[in-house]
Amino acid sequence: MRNSKKNFHQNYFVKIYIYYCHHAFHTIDISRGQHLSTMYTHALWSTRARREHLLTTKYFACRCKRCADPIELGTHLGTLNCPCKNGLMLPNDPLNPNTNWSCDACPGTITSAEVAELIDRLEEEVVEVMKQATEYTLSELLSRYNIIPFHLIFP
Repeated sequence: MRNSKKNFHQNYFVKIYIYYCHHAFHTIDISRGQHLSTMYTHALWSTRARREHLLTTKYFACRCKRCADPIELGTHLGTLNCPCKNGLMLPNDPLNPNTNWSCDACPGTITSAEVAELIDRLEEEVVEVMKQATEYTLSELLSRYNIIPFHLIFP
């Protein structure tokens, strides 16, 4: 599709019918010559997960508005709670995969490697807990990791 680019705010979708004809349907008004936008990842993935996926599968490092925003346009899907319990840990430079993360309420910082290790460990534990999930086991996991309930790990 001409004038198509990747963007968080998808403004059209495509249906491919049995005869492989493409039909594009718009969800908002689109002016002639305006760029169409689409999404190559899941909307509920964090910046870290989306950018890793795009680099691995599409061979580009996304620099869209959502990826460049530490709070991901208000979704906070990758945000961690700070151990100080008063602030949020956010990436200093969301477009740099090696950036440190800092608390917005205290001088605390952690490295991107520590964030990756924490998220990887959490993902493994969530997989195990979900095999026999109960309200107690999920609450215990949330409190142990001190993460926000709408974090990317919890669909």
